[in-house]
Amino acid sequence: MTAANALRSDELPLFGQRRAAGDRAVIRRNDLGAGVHNGDRCRVLAVDAQRLQMVVAVDRRREPIELDARFLLRHTEHGHLPIAHGYAVTGHIAQGMTVDRTFVLAGPGISREWAYAALSRGRVENRNYAVGSAESGRDELAPGERPEHRLNARDQLARDLARSDAQPLALDQLGRARERGIEL
Repeated sequence: MTAANALRSDELPLFGQRRAAGDRAVIRRNDLGAGVHNGDRCRVLAVDAQRLQMVVAVDRRREPIELDARFLLRHTEHGHLPIAHGYAVTGHIAQGMTVDRTFVLAGPGISREWAYAALSRGRVENRNYAVGSAESGRDELAPGERPEHRLNARDQLARDLARSDAQPLALDQLGRARERGIEL
């Protein structure tokens, strides 16, 4: 974004990273006093490195919000920065979001439900990218899976999408228990 001159030159350094007016960002921490929630997407409107302040336009709100040093210098309970670059977001952050195009990287551990949620965000286009098992440079020393058992990207994706992480509803479990003559 800097090379494309899409950002202003004034920057706010935070924990080894820089934010500038024009950046897309994601809020990583709830702060009711500041009026932001974890997962809010925003655009940085202005930064003031001297006063450690940032003004953002949160996508779901009309008026800009000022984030002060109290917010910007406090990590999340998991140790993450309170505001992260938001040019690409996770499927969890994208839940409920609608955009023109999605580009989804299907990694290990995906399921049918996760893929559906991630690939149903785009109005115009949804693209899925998958990576198959890679050869290890140490296969000859400490072989893991045999090369003939490694899946290519398409077969790996098909296997992962066949897996469901759906949780049965309590009402469904109750009905099955009653069918077997078990009263709960």
